[in-house]
Amino acid sequence: MKILVVDDEKATESLFTQRFKEEIKQGLFEFSFASSGEEALDKLSHQDSTNATLILSDINMPGISGLQLLKSLKNLYPEMPVMMVTAYGDEANHMKAMAYKADGFINKPIDFAALKDKIIKYGPDKESKGRHVPQSSVIPNKILVVDDEPALEALIRQKFRQQIKNNEMEFHFASNGVEALKFIEQDPDIGIILTDINMPEMDGLTFLSKLKEKKRLFRSIVISAYGDMENIRAAMNLGASDFITKPIDLKDLATTLEKITDQYNFLKEGAIAQNRIIEYKKELEIASYIQQTFIPHNFNPYPGNKSVEIFGKMFPAKEVSGDFFDFFPITAERLGFVIADVSGKGVPAALFMVMSKTLLRSTALTNPSPKSCVQQVSHYLCYNNESMMFVTSFYGVLNIKTGEVVYCDAGHHPPYILSADGNLQQIPKDGGIALGIIDDLEREHSLYVEKKIQLQKGDSIILFTDGVTEAINKKGEIYPKERLENLIRRHARQDFSLLVSNLKNDLTDFSEGQGQYDDITLLCIRWKGE
Repeated sequence: MKILVVDDEKATESLFTQRFKEEIKQGLFEFSFASSGEEALDKLSHQDSTNATLILSDINMPGISGLQLLKSLKNLYPEMPVMMVTAYGDEANHMKAMAYKADGFINKPIDFAALKDKIIKYGPDKESKGRHVPQSSVIPNKILVVDDEPALEALIRQKFRQQIKNNEMEFHFASNGVEALKFIEQDPDIGIILTDINMPEMDGLTFLSKLKEKKRLFRSIVISAYGDMENIRAAMNLGASDFITKPIDLKDLATTLEKITDQYNFLKEGAIAQNRIIEYKKELEIASYIQQTFIPHNFNPYPGNKSVEIFGKMFPAKEVSGDFFDFFPITAERLGFVIADVSGKGVPAALFMVMSKTLLRSTALTNPSPKSCVQQVSHYLCYNNESMMFVTSFYGVLNIKTGEVVYCDAGHHPPYILSADGNLQQIPKDGGIALGIIDDLEREHSLYVEKKIQLQKGDSIILFTDGVTEAINKKGEIYPKERLENLIRRHARQDFSLLVSNLKNDLTDFSEGQGQYDDITLLCIRWKGE
């Protein structure tokens, strides 16, 4: 089965090929990708249109939108199924896509198991190449018909025999509202109701009112006598989605049922997506809490020794961060410290951050040279790095007795040295690429350089990630370097926590409500020489 995916998100191709790697390996699915509507139309125009079994298109794209693409596709290739990817709750675009004859919908964030079922459903038999697709792989829509007319069941089973055979629809029948409520209690998967209004024991209006109390997702169609607008209005007020009139026109019933089924599936997928989002947010909160435990909170690495003052803080742009800082005694006199920034954001960056931090600390404790330590960590990160992530870092070792700092920069933003009298100098950038890109241990000439600086009593090292220097305001202007340096100078003799707090507030003021785009992390170290 050949599927053309149209989406401007850069990660789409890798995401689909990863999630469907088994199906691709088995030859069940063959994906091609287009980043715009224009590219999709161009691909189709240069090949036999039957080569694509299904088009899966996002709605919101630059240039030709998904809706415009859908309209064009239905004009050019009317028999080709087109599924649209919509944001949860975007009913306006959903309705427009239905009007343009979209064949199906999937909500963001995508449930790939549900998408697989839909792909199989919309793929033509000729593409199966002899492979049997189990009926259980397609979940039928369960429809409850509530009517005391015995002949209606036979008519419906005859009219929808193909959908029943294909496991697309599953009908159940009740003769009144009381019986229907029992069906609903026993089967939580019933979501579409077709009900008459005039029935014995419990009429359709009473049944609809009871249905409303269930607090479940339903879509209902009422059957009413022609011209009985009073009952139809009452039914619509009780939550009915549509109506048909007697005598029943089976073609009209099929059209109405198809429309209501699409609406129900759209809302059902939206509810599932919303629940996934809620669960995902809970998991992110837990991940954020766990990640915070990896960041130092005790800023006294040498209890009883006042020769060094340290403070650091991390402000994630999202629930979890790709930044980190750390410090740790290597010996009684040598203090290791590091600040780092992982490429990307969110959970993948956070996981890579934990691995990088753990590797660096464990390597540093047994490797006295910052350069050698950085080389070793990069070697480990390069090994089996299928995610192609990397991390910039500045790692140094401070001799708390002499004030000497030996350091190695791995592509990180150079820190500042702040003297006690307010003089501020930035450490020169000395090359060195981010960790995880090139295995430096295999090179004849190293990309990393180890250097030394000598601190005077009262001097401080101010380290930060690019969330500080790349903060943007509404005009698209970057946070000025001069503004940062002036703020740091004003805190030459003050507590580091005040510096960090004031800098974060100044970044917020500068961004003018733009929101925090990148993680912001700061680490401040003052050598007192006491």
